[in-house]
Amino acid sequence: MTALASCFTTTFHAIAGYSKFEYTDLAVEAEGTVRNTDAGYAFTEIVVRPNLTIATEENRERAISLLHKAKGLCLVSRALATAQKFEIQVEIRKHSLV
Repeated sequence: MTALASCFTTTFHAIAGYSKFEYTDLAVEAEGTVRNTDAGYAFTEIVVRPNLTIATEENRERAISLLHKAKGLCLVSRALATAQKFEIQVEIRKHSLV
């Protein structure tokens, strides 16, 4: 699942850069369920949970759109035969000067 989370993060970063979309942070958790099937052990469920932090509420819809685009373009995600659930979280947090 680490490969999936890393690929998603890298893909989103590239898309955000190309789109000139600024964000504060992105954490991606990927979790898989493995079961013994007739063909042997296999993933039966994968959940991807990107948590994106942005500075303003006005950018929420664009952030969600870019997250979905990254999911569709991530090579690891596309290579997996198992269906994936996508649970997005977008937080608003302004930069703080320390």
